[in-house]
Amino acid sequence: MIRQISVLITTYNCAQYLNASIGSILSQSFNNLELIIIDDGSNDNTGEIVNSFNDPRVKYKLIPHQGRSKALNIGLDMCSYDWIALMDADDISLPERLETQIDFLNNNPDYNVISCWYAVFNSKKVIQILELPVDHSEIVNGLNLHSTLCHPGCIISKKLLNDYRGYRNEPYGVDYDLWLRIKDKALFYNIPEILMLLRSRKDSLHRNPCREKNAILLIQRQYFNNNFNRIDRNNSVKSDNDIEGWREWFYGDKAKARKLWFKEINHSIFDLRILFATIVSFFPTKYFEYIKDMNVKARLHYIFHLNKKRKKRLNTFIQH
Repeated sequence: MIRQISVLITTYNCAQYLNASIGSILSQSFNNLELIIIDDGSNDNTGEIVNSFNDPRVKYKLIPHQGRSKALNIGLDMCSYDWIALMDADDISLPERLETQIDFLNNNPDYNVISCWYAVFNSKKVIQILELPVDHSEIVNGLNLHSTLCHPGCIISKKLLNDYRGYRNEPYGVDYDLWLRIKDKALFYNIPEILMLLRSRKDSLHRNPCREKNAILLIQRQYFNNNFNRIDRNNSVKSDNDIEGWREWFYGDKAKARKLWFKEINHSIFDLRILFATIVSFFPTKYFEYIKDMNVKARLHYIFHLNKKRKKRLNTFIQH
């Protein structure tokens, strides 16, 4: 039975968001926790904000700026308990997040990595909801193309992390790299409830969209050298060219994506998603990237699948 948990936040110049993120953890319905905050060399007033909480559960460590991977690994070493809940410094955990996840783990002890569905918000309101695949097999299938777990909404066995020596020093996609390394030993699950609010930030200090996408493609090359799981979430068989085309479309060269799909023209022409993606790939790069980043499906899901009461509740957690 899980009775205590460590929550790990790494932060770099996110002082303006820390009141909301730290407050969301300290006000959890499950409160038998420690909150480890690793400050990766911030030059804003992060320390002042953290210390203003004056809560014995909070443990703060300022380190020289070394990058997210090293900050995460330092934090893992500081965690006292067998289970670690992850959290980003600019995101918000709903009050029932930890209790819901811990109840699941206590009732399903075989699982060692769980996450949840989440909503994305900007400075004004929630704009998207992401309903990730739920079961282990679907999550692993999805890893062929994307990270199918919400990293800042995860609870992970500390033993599993230690077995794989924590996070590798990747400039981007450290969570995706971790899932791919541990997928043969992990048992994944996404709780089908919105338990996290993730902040959409155009001013993110660590984000370089072009380099980030290229880094994801390089990570995929390490693990998927034309050795694909060919079954998608709808149990449809996918060819190597289909899957590799989607990788290029999302993270690489859109012209290469078209060439790969053209090789499977008899199959791809009947796939409406590929047909739409092919059409969009002819748009100028500026508009092509804008359409991808819009995540239209997630936006429409928020608009049409959440009732007013649920929308209102989610938006109450956003501090303006």
